[in-house]
Amino acid sequence: MLLFAPARGVTGAVLRLRGFAAITLGHVVVARVDPGRRLFAHELVHTRQAERLGPLFTPVYLALHAAYGYSRHPLERAARLGARRAT
Repeated sequence: MLLFAPARGVTGAVLRLRGFAAITLGHVVVARVDPGRRLFAHELVHTRQAERLGPLFTPVYLALHAAYGYSRHPLERAARLGARRAT
């Protein structure tokens, strides 16, 4: 995994405007701040999801987001569980 933190400039502004602490793009994590243990664990779960789903990750993620929203999103729920286990 490749970590870019803290994100500055346009990237940092986009993350901040969207309300994201970080975003995972395959094996790349871009974070607004240096990630703590929980945030890193959360993003690591997304990295594993992307490995399993390959090029289907983004369309699956977006379809689930449309169906469930963010708070009930199955991939996000799994990532939140991974973050809780890291503490």
